[in-house]
Amino acid sequence: GVNFSKLGKSNFQEWRTKLLTKHIVQNVSGAAPVVEVTGVQNGSEKTFKISQYKGRYLVIVFYQADFTAADLVQSFATIQPLLTSNGTDLVFCSADSTETHKSWLSSDLGGSFSAPLWTDKTGALATSFDLFDSEKKTCLDGVVVIDDSSII
Repeated sequence: GVNFSKLGKSNFQEWRTKLLTKHIVQNVSGAAPVVEVTGVQNGSEKTFKISQYKGRYLVIVFYQADFTAADLVQSFATIQPLLTSNGTDLVFCSADSTETHKSWLSSDLGGSFSAPLWTDKTGALATSFDLFDSEKKTCLDGVVVIDDSSII
């Protein structure tokens, strides 16, 4: 695996390379989709748009479900300070409802982190990156990196 804890600011490019080889990163390019989603951040329900992150890099970690993806989410939450210090925001996205997100965060499995948990119940956002299973109505595990100009 990748030991993210030993990477500092000067090794950000190395981190990105390891991220791309460790996780499923979609090979999609073009402008980021214009989609509005609801989600939970710091216990409160909010509305989010990719455009609100313009000027910073954005890493969206898609995962199947809150109560089954704790390891994946925690591994990225652990490196959130490194991402933030390098001008990158981190968000998580699944098809779970905001109520499920809140329940998961308040459980022992949810852990504690400040990154938003986005809700994509219809798959509108995940489908843009070919990361939605329409039969199961779940997001697929994958990572999307959007640059500071909102280009994938």
